[in-house]
Amino acid sequence: MQSTAFGLPRLCQRHLSAAAAGGQSRQNEYATRYLPLPRRQPLRIDRRHMLMSVRRAMELWGQSAYILDYQYIDEHGTGLGPTLEFYSLASKAFAGRSNRMWRDEDPSKGEDWVHHPNGLFPRPFAKNDRPGPQAEQYVFVRQCVTDLLC
Repeated sequence: MQSTAFGLPRLCQRHLSAAAAGGQSRQNEYATRYLPLPRRQPLRIDRRHMLMSVRRAMELWGQSAYILDYQYIDEHGTGLGPTLEFYSLASKAFAGRSNRMWRDEDPSKGEDWVHHPNGLFPRPFAKNDRPGPQAEQYVFVRQCVTDLLC
């Protein structure tokens, strides 16, 4: 279950790294000989336009079997560190007050992000409100979460 939760490329990567660390055995020999090497795709992300970068990355590479490595424009380094930072910044961008997607405990606070002690909950629409861009953003959040987990 742990190996398959994040898709086939990460499963292969996990078994290959376990085989390399475990020494020589029949199972390790099978893993290094028959499992394909996962393909890595580096993506360049702009910190100033995080939501647009997330949308572009998910549209282009969300359904692919690549392991995505993120790198920020005008910065050096790629791999696990910038990739985890990308996911953290993307989740903060989704929780931004300017998106008007989530219930807010205290909208008068000067922070840029929505805060609620029990987590994020969708902001209800008024009866005469037409759910235009907000509804599309909920669909996009759903797509990103499913793409990141699968």
